[in-house]
Amino acid sequence: MKLKIVIILTMLCGIANAQPVIPNGNNYPLLGTTGNYYIGNDSLGDGTAGANQVWNFNGGNSMKKAGTYTFANPSSTPYASTFPTATGCRYIDSTGGFTGSGIYAGYNYDSINATKCGVLGREYFGVQDSCKTSSNGFIVLKFPFNYTDSVFDIANQSCYGNDSVSVVYDGYGTLTTPLGNTYSNVIRVKGYHRGGSILYYFWTTNPLMVVFFTFPQYNLSGEYGSWLTNINEHVATNLNVGISPNPFSTQTTLQTDNLLHNATLTIYNSFGQQVKSLVISHQSSVVIERGNLASGLYFVRLTTPSPVLGEGGGEVYTGKLVITDK
Repeated sequence: MKLKIVIILTMLCGIANAQPVIPNGNNYPLLGTTGNYYIGNDSLGDGTAGANQVWNFNGGNSMKKAGTYTFANPSSTPYASTFPTATGCRYIDSTGGFTGSGIYAGYNYDSINATKCGVLGREYFGVQDSCKTSSNGFIVLKFPFNYTDSVFDIANQSCYGNDSVSVVYDGYGTLTTPLGNTYSNVIRVKGYHRGGSILYYFWTTNPLMVVFFTFPQYNLSGEYGSWLTNINEHVATNLNVGISPNPFSTQTTLQTDNLLHNATLTIYNSFGQQVKSLVISHQSSVVIERGNLASGLYFVRLTTPSPVLGEGGGEVYTGKLVITDK
């Protein structure tokens, strides 16, 4: 019997402390962020639960590239009408040609609100039709999510019927992946799925993204890395935004033609990691200081909590920023 495993990977952003906490799902990865993913069948185990762990999975020699993984705007995908309440979408392709991975090409839709993150469903190519939940998302996180917290959920899925999941934040520490990548402030979440299956998800905290998972029951593991951020400029309708000078060496200015109220300007490096955040309150411009940032390519995202010229709150601008040395 062919095993079909759906790996639910929800990638969010959180705050790194001595005990990392996920306060909310506000910082979903930048739209357009793309990375390679790898699948292996080594017997790697699951590591150990607890505080300040050192998880070393280096040496998993069977890892092979399975394809790429992209964060997309749900409204721009072919199945937007099937999942109209989706706030996030993760597109998977299978360009790596790895077969039998249990991760199929297609679209995965998420719903993120003030109290939880849920998976709404998926559309896979050539495997099965839409799989939808009957609620506002099959829960995979609650907010806030603290060390030792757990959450249980039951939802009706069109592909499986009634299904249940229990997730536990059972450890944090430093992770070394099979491909030799090392991450600090990593959160491990143990997931109990239908039929008694147990999976372990390892998330980074800056940004909080699943970078590795292991499924010991079937000697299956996966790694998400080599992020190839490819962000195109996006400006909300009727809002003019400019950054000048760009490139810059010491400071630059973001200028809009409207007052922004409690807006947040977030800057990310080319790996999608947040490196700076500024609050814009009752202003139409903000000065961006280089500080200790290295020269190179960065990405900016402007978000607002309230409508701007008829646009809803949320992301109203994304663009690129280049820092050069004199």
